[in-house]
Amino acid sequence: MRITLLLSILLFLSMGFKTINTALGGGYEYDPSSLNTNDLIIHEWGTFTYVMNSTGTILEGLRHDDWDLPPFVYNNAKGFKYPVSYNDPSFKYHSKMETPVIYFYAKNKNVISLSVKVDFPNGKITHWYPKALDVKLEKNIGTINWGNICILPRSEETQIKDQFAYVPDENHYLPARDVDSNPVRIYTSEKVGENVYSRGPWQYEKFLFYRGLGTIKFPLTSKYTDGKLMIKNESDEEIQNLIMVDVKDGKARFIHLPITVAPQSERAILDEEHKCSHFTNNMEQIKGELVTILIQKGLYEKEARAMIN
Repeated sequence: MRITLLLSILLFLSMGFKTINTALGGGYEYDPSSLNTNDLIIHEWGTFTYVMNSTGTILEGLRHDDWDLPPFVYNNAKGFKYPVSYNDPSFKYHSKMETPVIYFYAKNKNVISLSVKVDFPNGKITHWYPKALDVKLEKNIGTINWGNICILPRSEETQIKDQFAYVPDENHYLPARDVDSNPVRIYTSEKVGENVYSRGPWQYEKFLFYRGLGTIKFPLTSKYTDGKLMIKNESDEEIQNLIMVDVKDGKARFIHLPITVAPQSERAILDEEHKCSHFTNNMEQIKGELVTILIQKGLYEKEARAMIN
């Protein structure tokens, strides 16, 4: 059961991000010299977590967590309230949208102004930074709207770096800043009336960050049958590069299965003999394999390393 649970979580890690609006494509390392002055590349990626038992049933009851985030990150208890029915602990969430980030890459000499809004169907936004203009839930669609944001030239990062919110070295939020994206600047606006906002101080960051909880359908099921671990792909896209984790007596070991599960198909991916002889407890090895997978899927190298750290 434990193996199946962790397998399902990490399966989506290797396929769950997406790259959007890539003017010049993704992958390998970001090369600003490849951009023209008017180009803008936007990368969005993150992970989804599900908990599954050994029969392939998705388990409900996921909750949002604050313990691993810096105190400056906003959540829906800091000035944004959802309908009582959606805050009710009895609401049965089974999917956790963890650490999506949006990076912006440009060769601009002047500030670029963008309007950014994210919709999360069948879910709600629980955490975000910088401060958003509006966060709400309507008709089972969670929405976060940052309004107008400013994409600053990369040359200004040195001047404003001391204005980034402080993050301790050991916090895993910090590696997400170790990329080559352009800094982002946002007014901390307050809504004071219908379509009326007051402006507060600026906030600076290297990305837009958000998290959420929902009930979106998981495209995979995994279960044990006759001593074999079966994976069923219920989506319309093939799934590649499965990462499996086995935890026993507080120790973890890993296996990377470079296989493909075709759309709308089921296959055995692991039997007992294979499981025992091919796992490794070398964390750096599995991290390196994950970085390679993510780069092949479109992330820049620094983004991939930030994702696994």
